[in-house]
Amino acid sequence: MTDRLIPFTGLMMSALLDGRKTQTRRVLRHQPAEPCDFAGFYEVPGSGLLQCRLQGESTLLSQAVGYATGDRLWVREAFSGPHGCRNLPPRDWPVGCPIWRWADGNPTEGDWTKPKPPMFMPRWVSRLTLVVTEVRVEHLQDISEDDARAEGMAVTWSGNMAEGPSKFADENFAELWDSLNAKRGYGWDTNPWVVAITFTVHQSNIDAMTEREAA
Repeated sequence: MTDRLIPFTGLMMSALLDGRKTQTRRVLRHQPAEPCDFAGFYEVPGSGLLQCRLQGESTLLSQAVGYATGDRLWVREAFSGPHGCRNLPPRDWPVGCPIWRWADGNPTEGDWTKPKPPMFMPRWVSRLTLVVTEVRVEHLQDISEDDARAEGMAVTWSGNMAEGPSKFADENFAELWDSLNAKRGYGWDTNPWVVAITFTVHQSNIDAMTEREAA
């Protein structure tokens, strides 16, 4: 078991908090230059690192997956601190100072710093911990309708309900994916290799979970 950090957008934070999201997909760091098949996992002895192999006609690509079953992921999200901390980096904010998390909407009171991106969130500020239950390596377009719903997507309807949904969950997922990844060169149509992570959501700071387990 390894503790790792993982960032989410405000939309996906809402899905996590509502219990609608139990999967996430992340682009595999190194994409093969030719068609490949998934050739399995192996663990580097003594490292705790899970590796995967992608096998092509002339290439065997082996790389760290970045996640493994049993890992705990402490979630980072957009946040602000009290206005008095505006000239300090978040890592130097007093532990336990008031925090506003922007996935909760706009504050109705208080004086806050400008929103800070998830990458700057200190570990003590995190309010969600994800425990990994399954890891798969697959093509992005291998996602099923059930997987798309586990990603927090829903079926959308418009017009006459008898005509059926205007978009299925996997179609909405494809649009969301492109909004986040197309500019990076990993759009839906490129069908990149991804790590598909399934997890349970715990509405607790990761260190608070550790303290309860040790009690």
